[in-house]
Amino acid sequence: MKIVVFTAATKNYAYALRESMLSVKRALAYADYTHVVATDRSGVTKEIIKSTGIDAKIIEIDCDDSEEKYKNKSQLIISDLQQACLDEAREIGADLCWSVESDILVHQSSFSSLKWVLECPEPRYDIAAATYFNGAFLCGRGTPIRQICEDYTESERKIPEELEEKLAKKRKEIDSDGAKKELMDEMEKLQEELRACPPSGNVFELNAKSWRRRGWLENAYPGAAVFGATLPTDWCGLGCTLLTKKALLHSNFDGYDGGGTQDLYLVWNKWHPAGLMIGCNVSVPAIHVKREAGQNIAWVPFFSSIENERETYGHLRVSKRKFLKS
Repeated sequence: MKIVVFTAATKNYAYALRESMLSVKRALAYADYTHVVATDRSGVTKEIIKSTGIDAKIIEIDCDDSEEKYKNKSQLIISDLQQACLDEAREIGADLCWSVESDILVHQSSFSSLKWVLECPEPRYDIAAATYFNGAFLCGRGTPIRQICEDYTESERKIPEELEEKLAKKRKEIDSDGAKKELMDEMEKLQEELRACPPSGNVFELNAKSWRRRGWLENAYPGAAVFGATLPTDWCGLGCTLLTKKALLHSNFDGYDGGGTQDLYLVWNKWHPAGLMIGCNVSVPAIHVKREAGQNIAWVPFFSSIENERETYGHLRVSKRKFLKS
């Protein structure tokens, strides 16, 4: 069986690359694999890889990673790098292709647990994802129109009267003057304020009033994101995601213009139309290293183990700490 791991990492986004690659090496300690890394031409990534002692295949492409995160140009750089890796994996003839992003430290049992998901006869998954924290735990419910469903609707939030008035006024302006860019930009800012408003109750209380599809793991499956669970999910990232050969054949960014994230483009425009299912193995969550206020912060997942708190025992939790390099 040919196993290919791929990672995209440029100069400014290689701050956890060494630790990430070493975590993969531990997870694949008893397997032969090829690690493919796509990067810029700065040479920074090459030096980091050299320090790991891993014989990785490096693909260099012309790109400038100084673009602002999540803007179209930045997203296109990521898709170009990941496309180069996917093409190389197909060229190698990978039977299993494991996407591990440069800011992700995988669980020591990630690979074997994700492979187990793909080997399950029912349901037949072709993509297996490990969750990790990114403001909330990834994976959950979505639709082609709204790729990640809202966790809470406007009617389920505690909204200050002033914000309600602003929203009503802006909607009237849009109804009257049309969807002008200036008005839509202003509405998006108000929507950001709206999403920051707390819910009027917990997800169990709100589901009892009116059940609906919710976007992120804990709310999509309230009470079910526990140790031992494997859950069907409508969407996932590429942080720690294992693909079968069939999924690899359907993985490309043709038609992507940089709008939205490249991973959700792949999910909704390539995998779902091909009838491919995604399974999330909750038991092997990854560490996510994020840059915050000039520091590298590790979001470390764990499962509640307080025996006397039976309501939360085994449930997924996260702690935040400063990331120290090895």
